[in-house]
Amino acid sequence: MSSATGGWRPRPSRGRPSRGSFPFGHTTTSAMAAGLLVRRPPAYRLWMGLTVAWAVAVGVSRVWLGVHWATDVVGGWSLAAVWTSSAALITAGVCRVRADGTG
Repeated sequence: MSSATGGWRPRPSRGRPSRGSFPFGHTTTSAMAAGLLVRRPPAYRLWMGLTVAWAVAVGVSRVWLGVHWATDVVGGWSLAAVWTSSAALITAGVCRVRADGTG
């Protein structure tokens, strides 16, 4: 996706950057992990809070260190939100069909 959007890092990271920066994969992955815990029972609230804090910390740290633009991080969070929401809607539809006995 980096080559399609032309998103490159604000400055070279340590070592040799292998590819562009948009959307930021670490932010996307951490936000998706947090999204998976959002729909859990109340017993998982602590883990959900810690995972959300971790996802935010990953994104903010990348911008603070200057290795990603803020738009890269927001793009990663947005991609994770769309992906996780789509998965939740599909799962809810499948479960509803099975509960009705039509699937």
